[in-house]
Amino acid sequence: MKNSSISLFGLMFLIFVFSTNGLFAQKQKAGEKHSKIWEGSWQTSWNNGSATMKLYYNNTSVLGTYDFNEGKISAISKKENRMDILEGTWHQSNNSGWFKFTMNQNNDSFTGVWGYSGSLDTISIWNGINSSSMTDIIYEEEGKDFTYDESLMAWEKLKKENGNSYIYKQEFTSWTGYGNITKITVKQGVVVERKYQTTKYSDNGKRSIIKSYTEKGEDVGKHNEGRPAVTLDQVYIDSKKYIEVDKDTHMIIFSTFQNGILKDCGNIPHGCADDCYNGVSISDFTWIK
Repeated sequence: MKNSSISLFGLMFLIFVFSTNGLFAQKQKAGEKHSKIWEGSWQTSWNNGSATMKLYYNNTSVLGTYDFNEGKISAISKKENRMDILEGTWHQSNNSGWFKFTMNQNNDSFTGVWGYSGSLDTISIWNGINSSSMTDIIYEEEGKDFTYDESLMAWEKLKKENGNSYIYKQEFTSWTGYGNITKITVKQGVVVERKYQTTKYSDNGKRSIIKSYTEKGEDVGKHNEGRPAVTLDQVYIDSKKYIEVDKDTHMIIFSTFQNGILKDCGNIPHGCADDCYNGVSISDFTWIK
């Protein structure tokens, strides 16, 4: 009985030790999965520029710098709907504002947006990829499974299903705060209207219209300012050259809307900081009758 008791006690002790170690290992593994996922070097890009960002943890905060106008960020890492979020403020030698990044499931890239201080309006995307896991295409923001050719096929299919009438809008915003908006209306495959605005963001983040025009019918295309008054078919043709540049010297950017229609198609030369994006950026697309 004594030996049996000792054996039983020993068995219970071993079970306790192994179960405790297993529980500790599970907790440690779970903690490692979400520990300091933002720390490191990131190659980031927005609609008209790029910068290398270096992030590190400081107690409960995430701080960092990026090589664009002496950029600095201060942020908090948190969870929203089971997603890892980094939200905070950015400061540069010429301006300041807010940003919000969302990490992907592999913890090697993020998508985000940014705006100016004093305004909740989103100015542009701000995406990034970990420097150790960079690929040829930096981001595919919404239509994550579409290549250029697949996007073109999706466009041809959707055009037949919905009719060849739509409105699309292209926007550009410089780091200086100046920008422009071009809205193209196409009916039955013909451009019937082009609207253009020159804009400026003030220090408080409000966007004002400096200049504008509207072209209709035979007047479409008469102004020099604005994006070309062409159909989306022509946009596809004209934009392909932007992703066929040397990948060793350019960051290639391609993304689509959820339905596969082209959204961004362009490049940013490596080492460029100010207004460097070459290509097409469609901010909005709508089918019309």
